[in-house]
Amino acid sequence: ASRIRHILWAIVLLGGLARFLWAIYVPTRPVSDFRNYHEFAMKLAQDKIPDELSKNPGYPLLLSIAYRIEPAVTTGKLLNAALSTLTIYLIFLLGSSLSDPVTGLLAAFLFAILPSEINMVSVLGTEVAATTLITAATLALVLGCQRERWVGWVFCGGLLLGIGFSVR
Repeated sequence: ASRIRHILWAIVLLGGLARFLWAIYVPTRPVSDFRNYHEFAMKLAQDKIPDELSKNPGYPLLLSIAYRIEPAVTTGKLLNAALSTLTIYLIFLLGSSLSDPVTGLLAAFLFAILPSEINMVSVLGTEVAATTLITAATLALVLGCQRERWVGWVFCGGLLLGIGFSVR
């Protein structure tokens, strides 16, 4: 168990480091939908009501919370990096729940080094946040199916799934 934990933290650190370095050092300007999410979130962070609603209101709302700390594109990229790093851990838990810890480690490692996932942290899009929420929802539903007291897990899974759909 101790060896599994050490390997897991090495995988999370490797994946997190790749994501945070990518978010900080790879310049990406928001264009198209990504610019709309950015502008919508900036207005919300400044307590202004936007003229029109975003098609995915959950993501700009989440982004606007981060923008209240520091209103910059880099803040959104760092938020994406944090969410993507959290997803590595959630994937480990999901793989471990469905099979065993070694399967969880393999799944987490593959996700940690997946270039498209590392690349997406620099884009202010819904994909990273939706992946985190849908993975958490799936984990809650799987845990609910494995437990005697399943109602809370299933409720939590459904709630996370609904929030995930509002983001995506």
